Amino acid sequence: MVDVFFKKFGDPLKGADDGLNKSINETIAEIAREAKQLAPVKLGQLRGSIMYSGPEGDGGHEEGPTIRDKGGNKVGYVGTSVEYGVYQEFGTRYMPPQPFLRPAVAIIAGRSKEYVIRQINKSVNSFVKGQVSIVKF
Repeated sequence: MVDVFFKKFGDPLKGADDGLNKSINETIAEIAREAKQLAPVKLGQLRGSIMYSGPEGDGGHEEGPTIRDKGGNKVGYVGTSVEYGVYQEFGTRYMPPQPFLRPAVAIIAGRSKEYVIRQINKSVNSFVKGQVSIVKF
């Protein structure tokens, strides 16, 4: 009788899903950091209120309300809790716009592809390598 061995690998789809969620969080955290740099500053309240929420958690805010995650996996939000943030971003008929969120998204947009590729590859490799088992028949 011949012994037959079969290598059983972990689930690469779970690894890809995990990597995608991590890359979303990495991207929205970078957008929030960039928006804080671009935010117009008088007292710093707007800058301190910029936050993010994604599949791996939330952050960026100093205190006060947070963004409630409405979408679950594969969704990320970046925003501010101060009411005048929208007027800073888009302006009014009396005040010109001083955008900070849209330029931050534009700056980080080119990097997000690299975040996704790096995190998915890293997660797939850890899921597959970490779950290899040899089964004897």
